Amino acid sequence: MRECVGAPMLAQDISTRTARMDTPPLHRRSLLRAGVCLALAPWLAPAASFAAPERARLSIAVPQLADMAQLPLVVADSLGFFRAAGLEISWVEGDGAGEVGVGPYEQILQAQGRGPMHQAFVSLGRAPGLALGFASRAMPQARQVSDLRGRRVGVAASGSTAHLMLQTLSLRAGLAPSEWQLVALGGSAGAMQALRAGQVDALCWGEPVMTLLEQRGELRIASEARTLKGAEAVFGGPMPGVCLHATQAFVLRNPATCQALATGVVRALRWLQTAGPRDILRTVPEPYLMGDLGLYLAAFERVRESYSTDGLISAEAGRTALRGLAALEPGMRAERIDLTRSYTNAFARLAGERGRA
Repeated sequence: MRECVGAPMLAQDISTRTARMDTPPLHRRSLLRAGVCLALAPWLAPAASFAAPERARLSIAVPQLADMAQLPLVVADSLGFFRAAGLEISWVEGDGAGEVGVGPYEQILQAQGRGPMHQAFVSLGRAPGLALGFASRAMPQARQVSDLRGRRVGVAASGSTAHLMLQTLSLRAGLAPSEWQLVALGGSAGAMQALRAGQVDALCWGEPVMTLLEQRGELRIASEARTLKGAEAVFGGPMPGVCLHATQAFVLRNPATCQALATGVVRALRWLQTAGPRDILRTVPEPYLMGDLGLYLAAFERVRESYSTDGLISAEAGRTALRGLAALEPGMRAERIDLTRSYTNAFARLAGERGRA
C-alpha cells in the first residue's frame, strides 16, 4: 500500500523549512516551572527543531479521555509534549466536534464517500485493546462465543471496533448476527451500570472497565484483542487501534500542526514503552484512575502491548481493517475504498527520525 500522494514531498518540505529555524534552548528553570522532570529533557528538546504549527490552539474531539485507548494523548498532554511542540489543546469529549478527531482507523474507511475525505496521520495503537466478557450473574456457565446465542451484548456504538470484533467472533462460532442482540451503551459508566443492572449479558469493551469488572468477579473474559497475538487471532491479521485524523484538506493546509501533534504522540508512545508504575500514577490524572491504583496498573499492563511504538500504520493492518469491514457491511464495495488516501505515515516517521537524532 502506498501512502497518501505527496506525503514524502510534504515531509521533505517540513524538513527544509525547519532547517532554517533558530532553535531556542530549553533551560532547566523553564522546565521546572512547567512542572516537568529534568529527565524529560531529551524528549522535549527535539520539538524545537520543527516549524511552528499553523494552529497554536487546537480542539480535538475524543470519545472519552479516561479510556486507556487514549492514554498516549493523556501522557502527551500531562508531560507537556504538545506544549513543547507549540500547541495548546482543548479536548472535546463525547459527541462534540473538533478540528482533529480521535477514533478507530476503520471508521475512516467507513466514512469514505459519505462526506469530506478524512486521513489518519498518527496511530496511537497497534491493537484495538478490547475484550469480550460474559456477565458472571447472567451467564454463569458460558465459556465460548457460541453461548451468546439469544443474548444481549453491550458495545460503545453500532459500527464500532467492538461491533466488528463481535461480528467476526460470532460468525467464526457459527452464529448469525441475528442470533444475538447488539446494545449501544455510549460511555464506560453506562456500560458498567448496564451489566450490573442486567440490561446486557455480555460486554465487548476496553480498559480499564474490563479489568475492573473481572477483578470484582462480575465478568469473565472470553476473548481479547488487547495484545498483538490476541488481535491477530480475532481479526486474522494485525489490526490498528485508534488514531488521530482530520479531513484531508486540514492535513494539507496545516502540515506543521499535524507534525506537532504527531511529534507529541510519538514521544508519548516511546515514553509508555519504558514507563514504570510510579511514572504512570504520577502522570495520569487522578479522576481517570477509578479510585483504585492497583487496578488501574493491572489494566495498563493488559494493554501495554497494544500501544504503537512509532505511530505508524502498516499496509497489512489497513488491509485487515478493510477485510473486517467488508464482513460487517455485506453491501460495502471494498474495491471502492482507497486505502492509499486513508492515512499517511509522513508525520509519524519524521517525528521518529528527529527523536532519534
